[in-house]
Amino acid sequence: MNRVICFGEALVDQVHTEKGLLNYPGGAPANVATNIARLGGTSRFLGAISNDQLGTVLLDALERAKVDTSSIIRTDKPTARAEITLDNQGERHFQFFCEDTADQAFQAADFTNHALSGQFFHFGSNSMTTESSWKTTLFGVQKAKKNGHFVSFDLNWRPPFWKNWPARLGDPLERIWHVLEWVDLLKLSEEEFDQLGEKALSRLEQTPVAHLIITQGARGAKWLHPPTHSSQSFPARRVTCRDSTGAGDAFMAGLLFKLSQEQEINPECLAKNLPFAVDCGAWCVRELGAQNLPPFEEIQEWKTSEIPNS
Repeated sequence: MNRVICFGEALVDQVHTEKGLLNYPGGAPANVATNIARLGGTSRFLGAISNDQLGTVLLDALERAKVDTSSIIRTDKPTARAEITLDNQGERHFQFFCEDTADQAFQAADFTNHALSGQFFHFGSNSMTTESSWKTTLFGVQKAKKNGHFVSFDLNWRPPFWKNWPARLGDPLERIWHVLEWVDLLKLSEEEFDQLGEKALSRLEQTPVAHLIITQGARGAKWLHPPTHSSQSFPARRVTCRDSTGAGDAFMAGLLFKLSQEQEINPECLAKNLPFAVDCGAWCVRELGAQNLPPFEEIQEWKTSEIPNS
């Protein structure tokens, strides 16, 4: 099974519940790496983690899941936190504490040959929210692509992370288009797709992006193949949503777990494996926390007892 390298932030999700504020390991790339390993895949988390108590909790969670942590950088900068309030439908509302935190401490020199030894490279936008971290992430993405990795990008747009973005560099969302020159697969939520503007599809056709995935919450996901203008929808299974925080990350973990077992990634491969990714997203929302996927076989057994939405 091929290794999936997940680069970016690890942070603590602090969820408001009836029992008070509960801490859960979080950070989109860390969630993806952990859930791939929990499914039975091979993953490596690449990023910086604090030496503080919360950072130790995050590192322990990765190691318990059997994620490769050999290239993690430790730093004295504090751990980033996200306070999460859930509404009656399980939809989340964030407040971030991410000023000069550990996740920004990774440097271009830390992308060693060992760190990038794998076949897949996954990242998101939260590792690009300052000028220096933008350059670091772009360096890593370009090096991964040069090494022949399949590169996936989950926009995971969180405006509070970008509050220190220099105005002289222009609209950060517009800058995202630059990184797509090295991306094979792009995942967006419906809201993010709308934010990119009505010309997003035509612009994507001018990039090397071969696969666009739009997640649609309780309705499932839609796959689009910009080079051929083809598309296909994949319905989700009916579940009671308790916490939607990690649904997109669980979806990506399920998809990359399956793709890492394929010899070639083409439209037929995506169509075959996307239903499992949708099932992983549905599984995740049924309970609190973003790193809760079970072994692959358990999801296979569970999905036969659920009915897809019409």
